Amino acid sequence: MSAAATALDQALAGDDSAWEAAEATYGRAARGALLDSYPLWVLELIRGWRAPNVTPPPGTLGGFLTAVRARAYDEADALAATLETPRAKELADRLVNDLRSAGLKREAAPTNSR
Repeated sequence: MSAAATALDQALAGDDSAWEAAEATYGRAARGALLDSYPLWVLELIRGWRAPNVTPPPGTLGGFLTAVRARAYDEADALAATLETPRAKELADRLVNDLRSAGLKREAAPTNSR
């Protein structure tokens, strides 16, 4: 799942070409995960973020999604802790942790500057 999170983190960081890879990678993961709803949940988030004129849901979940979209992972983490259901908290925590890890790996990767 790290390739999917890396593609999503790149898309959130402004690489528009990474959206398609993120959607495709989470789509494959969703089809292969019968007992894990996380990849499908993230796939639907991606589709929502890519759709024109989408308004985040009201309340804490909307704030969480807006923070993730802005890559404000500390804020997203704090909002995730206040979500109403344990499953929502679990999905939100997993997303933030995956994106944080992907971002750290991307930032640590050597660049080929000449």
